[in-house]
Formats: sequence, structure tokens, C-alpha cells
Amino acid sequence: MIRNLYRSVVRTGWILLTVTLACGGQQSVGSDTTKELKETIQRVIEGAWNNGDIEMLDELYDPGFVRHRPPFDDYTGLNAHKKRIEMIRTAYPDHKTVIHNILVDGDMAAVRYTWIGTNTGTGMSLPPTGKQVSVDGCDVYRFVNGKIVEEWVHEGYLSLYRQLGYTITPPKTE
Repeated sequence: MIRNLYRSVVRTGWILLTVTLACGGQQSVGSDTTKELKETIQRVIEGAWNNGDIEMLDELYDPGFVRHRPPFDDYTGLNAHKKRIEMIRTAYPDHKTVIHNILVDGDMAAVRYTWIGTNTGTGMSLPPTGKQVSVDGCDVYRFVNGKIVEEWVHEGYLSLYRQLGYTITPPKTE
């Protein structure tokens, strides 16, 4: 039931994002710029997330990059982002992200994806479980002068923790 609710929320969010990008106040950019932004996102996911080549991010990100990832705290700086990628790839050494869609409008781009991996490493603050997970997500990127300066991450954290075997305990009532 919770998984279906989550999928419904992600699907609704994707629809709203599509409509927002399609109907937003920004002017459309040429197909060359659209292609460049899509290629940048593909390079980030394939190079850094799937293959662990974090040094390639230097040419694609602004050093003052900001990543928003509700419900967790934002972080700032390319070095913090590189550490985050290393931490996740350590916790999930077989981590792979599959891109489903990329939409571009003006200086913004949205990507819908699924990442999979087996939690066998100790890169995160949780002990490894040995369980394979599949997490759906949707990220929105903002570009300035062809570089990524900001990203909003929306992933199925509840689904992730449930797949790892964690449960939610409701608060005690008196």
C-alpha cells in the first residue's frame, strides 16, 4: 500500500514537473543547448554515479554547487558532492542508475531515473544489509553558463529503508 502511494506521488510529481517545465515562464532554448544539457546529465550519471569517475565532475559543475535533498539537509560545494557520491558507491558498490526521461526548458533540466544496488559496503551511517534495492527518483538541475549550479533531488527514501529491512514504528500514544 505504501509502495503504491509512493509511486502515485512520484507519478504525480513527474506530471506536475512536466507541466511546469512545458508551461513555465522561461523561453525555450535552441535544440543545441537542449542537447548539451541532456548530454551533461547523461555524462554525470554514467561517469560519476555508474562508474565512480568523480574527477570528471570538475568540468560539469560550478564549485559552489548546491544540492537540495528533502527531507535531509542541503549541502554546498562540489567537494561535498564528490564525497556523497563516493559514500553511496561504497555502500552500494554495484550501484547503477538507469535514466528513463530527461526534459529541458531554459536553464533547467529534469531527469526521471531508477537506481539499483546491493548494500554490501560501509559507506553510509547504516550497517550493510546485503540486500539489493531499487529506488525511483526525479532530479531537477539548474545550469548557468553550461555548468550545474543547483540540484533538487526527490527519491523514494521510505522505499529504500523498507527494502533494507527497516520498519517505521508509530509514536506511542497515551
